[in-house]
Amino acid sequence: MVIKLFRWQALALAVWLISLVGGLRILWGYETTPGVQLRKSSRIRNTNLVQLASQQPTLIMFAHPQCPCTKASLLELQDLERKLHGLVKVKVFFIRPVSKDRNWLESSSWALAKTIPGAEVSADPQGTLARMFNAQVSGETVLYSTDGELLFEGGVTPSRGHVGENHGTQAIIETILTGRTSIVHTPIYGCALFSEEQGKVAWK
Repeated sequence: MVIKLFRWQALALAVWLISLVGGLRILWGYETTPGVQLRKSSRIRNTNLVQLASQQPTLIMFAHPQCPCTKASLLELQDLERKLHGLVKVKVFFIRPVSKDRNWLESSSWALAKTIPGAEVSADPQGTLARMFNAQVSGETVLYSTDGELLFEGGVTPSRGHVGENHGTQAIIETILTGRTSIVHTPIYGCALFSEEQGKVAWK
């Protein structure tokens, strides 16, 4: 009887361990799978939707206000501004479907973006600007020179929803401080800005 009980306990433990390892593998795969990236224009001009700074490079981030991964990207952006204060102009655009109200838009991520000194935080109705820049993932970041040359594109987190040392922030800092970097493109870890259905804004 005792032996049978031990066998059942051992079997239950083995099943639990297998389930745990499988769950961790799925979670790790999710956190380290980047979003879809589309090719960006190598140069842009000022438009009525976005104006580049004339005295320093402009760093633009596109974000989904309801994506939990967005906070990590914004924290990295906050740290970038602290390290590069006065050397870069930061702009954050949050997509907003016409069917959603200000409460949906002005989430905790919006509030976090507002704490970044000097950052311009704006709504992007229906993701019009994001589409113009071919941005597809929340946290997608682009750096442009004063004359509109694309200097960097990609993400600024090491994985989905995590902060820490990463190639994106390294590339941005190197580019602004030295004028050059070997990294001009990094993967982006975040929620999709648009659903697969006709490219509509992905609302949650």
